[in-house]
Amino acid sequence: MASALVVCMMLALAPAPDIGPSAAAGLSASPSPTATTGWLGLTLGEPSRAVRVTLGKPLEILPTSAGDLWRYDFDGHNVGLELLFDQDQLVNIAARVKPAKQSSLADPFGGALGMSAAALQTARGTPIATYASGASIAYGAPDGVRWFYSIDSGLVSAIEESKPLPPTPPPAQVIVDATHDGSSIAKALVVTAATDADAVNAEYVYIRGLECGVSGTWQVTGERRMTQGGRDYDQLQAACTTSKVERDFYFDITTSFGH
Repeated sequence: MASALVVCMMLALAPAPDIGPSAAAGLSASPSPTATTGWLGLTLGEPSRAVRVTLGKPLEILPTSAGDLWRYDFDGHNVGLELLFDQDQLVNIAARVKPAKQSSLADPFGGALGMSAAALQTARGTPIATYASGASIAYGAPDGVRWFYSIDSGLVSAIEESKPLPPTPPPAQVIVDATHDGSSIAKALVVTAATDADAVNAEYVYIRGLECGVSGTWQVTGERRMTQGGRDYDQLQAACTTSKVERDFYFDITTSFGH
């Protein structure tokens, strides 16, 4: 279920509950897994296009509050594979045994679908946390990746690999100072943005927020992109809604160009 996947993503980022003194004491005795973000031919953090190359077209894509959820059949249709993307990065891989099916699909650390909870702890050692009275068991890897195991009727029914969500990029910003008023390329307003689309949106917001004439505002009438001196620029033509005066605004978009 998508809701269960979102819950596990939240658990990966939250302080671990249900961890008692005995579990804490056993952490140092747990096996030290090799740092890894790869599983089932996938790598956490890779873009969606790379996943399509590996697995092909998903059965369905569902939007969720945590990102886009891709679903596949896996392991001879015995396993449902769910992949979560945030900002076009793979942040969660979940493999679940389908109802009335069986699978022994394994992870890189010896955990496997269908094994008992006791066998899982023998293979992986003391967990860093347990949830819902043992219905979910969590382990941590040196690279910050978390592994969650769902336990149903004493057996592992799902394995999830998760990593912290990528940081949200700062909002696009038009930088204005005494030497940059946007009147020419030499005085172009510098735009800091993560993508081209964000940069263009910031340019339009900036221009529309300026007053002109008598209670007028600037309306963009045209635009073009140019490169000069190794830097990239947007030139936006605008007209005042009241005085009908026309002028050009220049924006330096080098930092976001091509993204």
